Amino acid sequence: MITLNIQNETGPFEGVISAIANSFGDTPSTKFYYDIKSKNNVKAGAISTVESIIFEIESLCDVFDKYEAKVYRTREITVLNQIFTRNISFVIDDKMVLPNIVEDKKMS
Repeated sequence: MITLNIQNETGPFEGVISAIANSFGDTPSTKFYYDIKSKNNVKAGAISTVESIIFEIESLCDVFDKYEAKVYRTREITVLNQIFTRNISFVIDDKMVLPNIVEDKKMS
């Protein structure tokens, strides 16, 4: 369990939650995308490979390690695209503020 208590937005960065891309799954159909840019990328075949995504995530985590920020990893969910940022939350004091999430994107 992570204890939340953020009192200062300019203090040292202590930790981040990072997803993994080990089991990315197939490129989803355009019907699963909500934005036109993603749909156009799928149609054009311009979707990143598992290898390139893993490299990018590991490179980012190396930067966090360099500055001694704790990196918390999500658990692997087989064949699920869980690596793109979309529903960012944040903490003020001991409260986590969650975004409004499109109903179809919520996980059960």
